[in-house]
Amino acid sequence: MYKKICFTGFYTIFTIMSLWTFAAGYLAAGLGLAGKSVIFGRYLIFLTAAGVARLRLKQPDEKTFNTVVTVLFVCFAAALWVFGLLTMCYPVSDLEVLVEAADYFLEHGDILPYSYYFTICKNTLGNALFIYLMFFPLHAAGINIYSDIAEAWGILVNCLMIVAAVYFAYRIFARIVKNKNFQILFLLICFSYIPFYLWAHRYYSDTLCLPFVTGGMLLCAKADEAESAKGKILLGRRCGACLWLGYFLKGNAAITLAAVVIWALVKGAKGALKHTAACLVTFAVCLGAFSRFINNCRFIDYSNIARDDYPFTMWLMYGAHDDGNYSDEDVNLLASLPDYRTRKEVAAQKLKEYYSAYDIKSFIGFLNHKYRLTYGNGMFDAENYLNNRRRGNFTHYFLIPGMPFFAPMKYLTTGIHLVYMFLTFVGGLLCFKNKKWEIPAMVQLYVLGNIIFFSFWETKARYAFAITPALLILAAAALYSICCFVRDKLFDKNKTRPDKEKTPVLQ
Repeated sequence: MYKKICFTGFYTIFTIMSLWTFAAGYLAAGLGLAGKSVIFGRYLIFLTAAGVARLRLKQPDEKTFNTVVTVLFVCFAAALWVFGLLTMCYPVSDLEVLVEAADYFLEHGDILPYSYYFTICKNTLGNALFIYLMFFPLHAAGINIYSDIAEAWGILVNCLMIVAAVYFAYRIFARIVKNKNFQILFLLICFSYIPFYLWAHRYYSDTLCLPFVTGGMLLCAKADEAESAKGKILLGRRCGACLWLGYFLKGNAAITLAAVVIWALVKGAKGALKHTAACLVTFAVCLGAFSRFINNCRFIDYSNIARDDYPFTMWLMYGAHDDGNYSDEDVNLLASLPDYRTRKEVAAQKLKEYYSAYDIKSFIGFLNHKYRLTYGNGMFDAENYLNNRRRGNFTHYFLIPGMPFFAPMKYLTTGIHLVYMFLTFVGGLLCFKNKKWEIPAMVQLYVLGNIIFFSFWETKARYAFAITPALLILAAAALYSICCFVRDKLFDKNKTRPDKEKTPVLQ
């Protein structure tokens, strides 16, 4: 009985929130209603036609299929790296500080001059250490971290992380949809997803955490399928370690941990408790060990933590008013207070004041505004990090605000992104037909968790980039069901054949 209640409650909330965020993003995008509808409708029709065409083809044999998949991934990695090199930038914003800190660490063996920054922004320390390790071999070879060679190396590592995220997403999708032709279409959808290329140049937490999110969900699914208790526990440990690495690079990757645990426990398969416990224990051990290491290390000075530290509620304060973005008012208020304890108390009180000022209508309007800013930009604010490139080339005309082809690029990327958000909503509706708690539910839990988190956290479009592999999985799975229905109704309704697939419900 509790499973039925959980199932109905979850999918009711998921469909409402996925429709709400899609509608808000759709209304926020430019070009006017007619222009958006043309881009949206044409791409949806194109995807459906491509999907039906793929389903009507004979499935390739295993050797041919594996060769095609390998070639596609190699081409994807090469295309990402080339585009990353074309859009090569000097590091800006937080990434600039992290690269400076990594350079200082490589030269002096500590990051003491940056202790103030890492005391305030503890969540960026993992990214800084990753960048340090990434550039260590180049530094040992005498290559300057700010040279074009080093930047090309950083872009290559970033591209490989995106490729790994897509590979794990493909492995998850293959567990949902068994048709090999449609699996190839899923890869083509991923490989043609423009935001992956727009973010290829920026080795920051938004991209580096991606493979650990999809990898963690894949390991959870494999643990659920394992036959032996030993296998479940081993895979559960790997899942916990993988998710901790994601958290190490980006704090809200911990939402994945909540998603896999809830999914496993509600699904209630035999042995689920064992691999879930193994996952949680491993995550907790990694987290505790790293926290102990950092608090006792000598390469950061935390002696002024009582003076310099800020509570995480400061970022919740940002997200509670106006555009939900960085606020000088909030920072100056907390900076004027003498210690962490006082800041924490005042931040909690201020947060309460912000939300107490809303009635139901104004709060819904405020969330609408946040969703428009978060989901109404299919470039995920990449343009803010692309306008300081090292050298000009043809991409300048497409990627820099104010240039001739920037507006069409933005409308195209946003239109395609909104199609995938719409299909994600459709997938939630289709799941109501299937009373099973299957793999898509785990991915949907992750997406819903992020939507709820972004409703209260600091508002930035780039934060939503973290859910793009999950959106592609859910959108393609929904598209598969739609395409099977269209194929059966329009093409195969008068035909019977032994190998004919039944129109599936999203599973």
